[in-house]
This record gives sequence, C-alpha cells and structure tokens, in this order.
Amino acid sequence: MENIPVGTFSMFMTINERIKRYICKRNTIMTMLDLIRNIIAFVATFAAIMAVTMCVAHLCISACVGKMALTHRQEALTFWIGMALAVGLIPFYYFPC
Repeated sequence: MENIPVGTFSMFMTINERIKRYICKRNTIMTMLDLIRNIIAFVATFAAIMAVTMCVAHLCISACVGKMALTHRQEALTFWIGMALAVGLIPFYYFPC
C-alpha cells in the first residue's frame, strides 16, 4: 500500500495515518487556543499591574498635595508611572502555555 499524505482523505488509510491526521488537527487547534490564552493572560496582567500602580501613585500624590482631587497633569503622571512599571515588568509575566 502506498503512503498517503496526512492531509488527504482515503478510506484505505491505515490506523497510524488516521492517528497522525487526528493529532495534526488537534495540535493546530490547541496551538490556536494556547495563543489566545497567552494573549488574554498578557492583557490581564498588564492591566492589573498598571491599575494597581496608578492607584498607589494617585494615593502618594494625593498625600503629598493634601487633597484627593488631582489636576490633569498629575493624573497624566500617574498614568505614565503605571505604564512604565507595567512595561518594565513584561519579562516577568507568566504565560500559561
């Protein structure tokens, strides 16, 4: 019997060829799901680090100024502090796959 490529269908495929075909399809789907999981993990980690850093920076600036309401410039400063810390910690993020 001749070797049939994995991507083609034939009713005369051997069990090994059917298993290889199933595994190839399954690996492709799992790779796509792993990619989506990693993207979601990255975005969630980035957002959490940035939000916590912005809250802490907001509280620190408010304590120094003496009032809870910040000016537009101070709010922009807290945003950039949060962004810088979140970007700086990217090498330490955990990816599930």
